[in-house]
Amino acid sequence: MMHFDLVLGPAAIDLFVDAVTLRFGDAPALSPFVLSAADLQQLFGGTKIPARTTRIFPLRPEFGCGFSTTPRSLVVTVIFVDQRGQRQDATATVTIG
Repeated sequence: MMHFDLVLGPAAIDLFVDAVTLRFGDAPALSPFVLSAADLQQLFGGTKIPARTTRIFPLRPEFGCGFSTTPRSLVVTVIFVDQRGQRQDATATVTIG
């Protein structure tokens, strides 16, 4: 099982995490692991990141098994909604191992 902390912020205005998508950068044929707003709400009791603060979301996604090789990178895309209802996204690639 993989586990890591997703650290988000700070931003100039309040943001709400609307979705998080995780996919292996070197295994594009595999389906991404998606956490919806409802999933995040259930896991963390809220997804608000108040302005000028940082919030840590500890994640423990279960991707399953059956990899023919060990993945070397994880692409994380976070979709935010601001207090005006505008959607934004941010993507980062992390090296595994």
